[in-house]
Amino acid sequence: MVEQSIDIAASAQSIMAALADLPAVASWVDGTSVEVLQVHDDGRPARARWSESYGPIPDEFILDYDWKGDESCHWRLVEGRILQREDGSYTLTEVNERVTRVTYSLDLGLAIPLPSIVTDQIASSVVTAGLAALKNNVEAT
Repeated sequence: MVEQSIDIAASAQSIMAALADLPAVASWVDGTSVEVLQVHDDGRPARARWSESYGPIPDEFILDYDWKGDESCHWRLVEGRILQREDGSYTLTEVNERVTRVTYSLDLGLAIPLPSIVTDQIASSVVTAGLAALKNNVEAT
């Protein structure tokens, strides 16, 4: 499991709205696309199909999402070819009235036999890039 945090100059509500817009999130990363398959009663995604690459490894997979207000989002893998496990979350904590700390946790398991250090490096690069893209896109609006 890899976990990193970043402070973003925005409200938790703004950040969570950005995270819930999965097609926009996918547009932040080259070679990534998403199709929302099901939504919760509040309109946030419940299930989505992603096409993405973890380093040189392309995969298509389905994730289920659980949302807790503007505090957290958790997802888990339902189906994947190369990806056998993906358990991730964003947790938002107010630092002050203008800044929110976002903590991104990610645990990956691949069908390809790789040393755990390599899998952790892949997860770390996904988390680092994801947080940077989130910060850049939320603070730009």
